[in-house]
Amino acid sequence: MLKRSPFSEICLLFLLLFIKVGTAQEYRLLSEEDKWNLRLHSHVLIDIDQITAANLPVLLSGHNPIAIYISNYREDYNPLIEQLLEERDSLIVVGDKVFDDDIFPGDW
Repeated sequence: MLKRSPFSEICLLFLLLFIKVGTAQEYRLLSEEDKWNLRLHSHVLIDIDQITAANLPVLLSGHNPIAIYISNYREDYNPLIEQLLEERDSLIVVGDKVFDDDIFPGDW
C-alpha cells in the first residue's frame, strides 16, 4: 500500500478546507467562481508551530499571501493569528479537523 507524504495530505486538506477570516467553507460547496479563484491564487503554506519570534518579521515582510496549518488548535495561537491579521487583509487557516464556529475570536 502506498503511503501518502505529509505534504500531499496538507495539499488535500488545503483543497478540502478553506477558512477565510474565521468562516469555514467546504471546498465542494463553493461556487465555481470561488473554486477558480482559490486555484489561481498561490499561498505559502506554513505550519504555525514553525513560526518563531526570529522568523516572524521575515514572514510579515513578505508579499506572498500566506496560509497557516494548525494540526491541533490551542488558544495560545490567538495572539500570533491576530498579529498576522493585522499585517494581512486575509488569512487562510488549514487544519486536520473542522474548527468549531466559536474557536476563533469574534473580532476577526
